[in-house]
Amino acid sequence: MNSYTATCCLLLLCVATGCDTVTVTEPIGDAESISEVRKLQGTWINDDKDSMIIHVSQDGGATIGILTWDEETEKFRADNVKLFATKAGDLRLLHTTSTGESSNDEYLFCRYEHADEKTIRLYYPVPSRFEKAVQSGMLDGVVKKRRRSTTTKLKTTGERLVTFLAQTDGNDCFEQKPSMTLSLVKRSE
Repeated sequence: MNSYTATCCLLLLCVATGCDTVTVTEPIGDAESISEVRKLQGTWINDDKDSMIIHVSQDGGATIGILTWDEETEKFRADNVKLFATKAGDLRLLHTTSTGESSNDEYLFCRYEHADEKTIRLYYPVPSRFEKAVQSGMLDGVVKKRRRSTTTKLKTTGERLVTFLAQTDGNDCFEQKPSMTLSLVKRSE
């Protein structure tokens, strides 16, 4: 997996072929407070030592900047991806559009927690949990199985999805061990 894709895991989940993914049509829950979003601001490195910068604007909107080396063109490539932080019950969630564009109607998401002031742990959704919920009719959505991957697109939104997460002890819908850990390199103002 190249460093851009690994970094996009912060941006929530691997989109590369061979990865099972879960998407939603809108961020789950209520927008986090600006003070909570500001805790994400800074330069971070992930487990693979890829770096990213999260910038929070005056209105609380967050953007992740990623600089990666492109072997093919032998140039650095800069990417900007919108990040949305929400809270659904006791769960804190991060969302990004699957393409990084804010006009997209599919969002990747993961649960996150602050282990301390300099560490964020990310927990990816358990795709099979959401796939079963769609297949049983508990949630509205579409499950697309490919040769090496499955994509579950949830169409259930709002309170119904928050209720599902609460009824299933939302943590059970996400990996039990951190899928990725981000370590703060530098806090930006």
